[in-house]
Amino acid sequence: MFTSQRVFVSDGGVLTDITLDANDFREGSASMALTTDDYLYIASERPFNSRYFKLSAYNAISANATVEIWGSNGWFTAVDVVDGTNGFSEDGYIRFNLDRENSQSWTKQDDSKNVLDVGSQVDVFRMYWLRVSFSADLTGTTALRHIGTLFSSDNDLFSYYPDLRNTGLMNAWETAKADWIEQSFAAASEILRELRRKSITYSRAGFSLMDVDLYNEASIHKTAQIIYAGLGDSFDTSEAKAAKAFRTALDITYHRVDVTGDGQLSQGEKKFRTGFTRR
Repeated sequence: MFTSQRVFVSDGGVLTDITLDANDFREGSASMALTTDDYLYIASERPFNSRYFKLSAYNAISANATVEIWGSNGWFTAVDVVDGTNGFSEDGYIRFNLDRENSQSWTKQDDSKNVLDVGSQVDVFRMYWLRVSFSADLTGTTALRHIGTLFSSDNDLFSYYPDLRNTGLMNAWETAKADWIEQSFAAASEILRELRRKSITYSRAGFSLMDVDLYNEASIHKTAQIIYAGLGDSFDTSEAKAAKAFRTALDITYHRVDVTGDGQLSQGEKKFRTGFTRR
């Protein structure tokens, strides 16, 4: 399977491949009934410092997340872990940093057989490995819908486009539609495609972007553009305004990209100049 992100969930040490469900935000769901001895494994083409988790059924038990990285000599614990999902009780980012004082580094594995506790259960090549566990057993019905990148929420969208809070517009798009989350994920995909086109990142999943908050405003306008485009010709003017606002918001100089691919942002990378040509 050729994809930039592979996802597995363990149950008593036995791994199940949930890559298709986790990578497609439009459909699919996977059980996340993790116990304290289970892990959610993510193998990626490049190191990263955050992933957005969209749940389809939420955990009702208080639990703290631990993030571990597979290095040159074994698993080591990430630092500065901020669990925006509150133990999978809500949607959000899990963010973390690598310990600069640790002698180990996040190391690409030519073969998953080299990864402790993964071994010969799966065949994944030339990937970086991470795993997430929780301090308490999750509710048995907890289920994951998507792991990826999201730059803005509905609340962000409504702060710029209050008219899109209208349930009538949501129903005009799709019967019983309750939010614009799918359009926000689509906007994130469009932003990543544009960043690749400009050679700012080469990752299809945005792994090298170390500060996803930089794209919040651009995502708001791109989401609005997508929505207005889907509502018909009477919204052409609104669509055009949102498209123009998107181009302006994405025209930034410092994108804070992990150029070296070590999963960290050095002082030099913070000052690395990139940008769009103004027109």
